[in-house]
Amino acid sequence: MAKRGGGQLTASELFLVLTESTQQPDGSWKHTCGSDVMNTVVNLSHRVGDAMPLAGDGDVETLNVPYCPKCELKPESGTYQNNGRWDIQVWGS
Repeated sequence: MAKRGGGQLTASELFLVLTESTQQPDGSWKHTCGSDVMNTVVNLSHRVGDAMPLAGDGDVETLNVPYCPKCELKPESGTYQNNGRWDIQVWGS
């Protein structure tokens, strides 16, 4: 089974993996496949409109991103548009 890209958001700006998971009494999350949901830190650089790739204002945000190691690729650092929507096509190796 091919893994999907990690860090995907739903239309309501929630992490897709968490909408498919159940929070455990200890605060951890269990994905529907039975795996524990993992967390990784990514750096998101701002991209200015439709400018050249890597063209931005220099701002970088650090974000904790949940993912299922069995079903999703581990999210990597990436860019997002200046309207705040993440360009998650660049996430996952």
